[in-house]
Amino acid sequence: MHLSVELSIFISCNNKDKLFQIDKSFEVIYVTKNKIPIEFAKGVHLDSFGIKYIKMLGLADTIAVVIEDSARPRIRYFDLIGEKELGSFISDKSNSMTLVNPIYFNQFYYRKGRLFYNLIDLKKNYILNIDLGKSMLDSNYQFDSKRFLPYNLVLKFNSLFITNDSSYIGTYRGNRDVKKNIGGKLFLYNILTNELNFSSYYPEVSHERLMQKNEYPNYYYNYSCFNENKQILASFNKLFHQVDFVDLRNKKQLSVINNEKYFPPNIDSAFPIKLSTQEFYYSVFAGEKYAYGLCLNGPHKRFIEDSGGTELHLYEWDGTFKKIIKLDKSRLISFFVIEKSGLLFATHYSEKFGYSIIKYNIGIN
Repeated sequence: MHLSVELSIFISCNNKDKLFQIDKSFEVIYVTKNKIPIEFAKGVHLDSFGIKYIKMLGLADTIAVVIEDSARPRIRYFDLIGEKELGSFISDKSNSMTLVNPIYFNQFYYRKGRLFYNLIDLKKNYILNIDLGKSMLDSNYQFDSKRFLPYNLVLKFNSLFITNDSSYIGTYRGNRDVKKNIGGKLFLYNILTNELNFSSYYPEVSHERLMQKNEYPNYYYNYSCFNENKQILASFNKLFHQVDFVDLRNKKQLSVINNEKYFPPNIDSAFPIKLSTQEFYYSVFAGEKYAYGLCLNGPHKRFIEDSGGTELHLYEWDGTFKKIIKLDKSRLISFFVIEKSGLLFATHYSEKFGYSIIKYNIGIN
């Protein structure tokens, strides 16, 4: 249930012969945070994994996908509930399939009973379709399919997902160019027509001077996750207490805003980010039940010092702000939730102990 509505801009569905675009206004829902239920959870360190440098932690069904941060990246697979390693995927250094800068945005699916996931190499600019079982068991396995990213998206996205109609949707970080109609918080790219469409930058950042086109992505930095079954993108904003939803099936766009915590940053105050910069969402995950966002809800200093804990915000996919769970750690980097078990696993970093994995029982099953 939405707590209050102060402004609604309804988006009419496009005709069947027209392509859905995201450059229209979003419906806006204002919520009051102090009316959201709050719970608490304390983390437990999992000490049985010898992972020295963790670049990213993701999920493919119930299997944890860990990308090691090293000169020769390796993908390792874990059963974190049973606390055991299942295997790994190492690209062959002698062929052209060497992984250089792999990243995983938690997009997986089954085909003919086999589990596949999409691995993006940011250096070589392609998406690999990986059969998880084969990659773990066959030392000669490389990939099932490969597609190159369009040139106008290369190195210009924070996240990227493939939709059911083979379009690309995600978070844009390229420069803004009003004259050429380039740039926005979110993008939608149609592969058949090569059309790249953007949502607008909003709301206004407080400023005494005009923003340069290369500054927009920094002030509107956001993190997105994608519900494969519902075909809904949820985008969580770093410097605004705002979550944007794009529903590709129903052709709807919605922004959920906490007006009590809505103080747009002054220009020059947030980039480069300072210890005093107010920071909100900094890591996200898409479950089937909820879209999850880690919200610092305070100065960036708390993340660096790992003090004061952080908040896990749960949103239903219709935009309803469902619940807040306060976690005892702040410096959590990437995470996922196994909803059937009610467990959250997150990577944590400290100067003293380095990288580790922490388990939380958040009790949502």
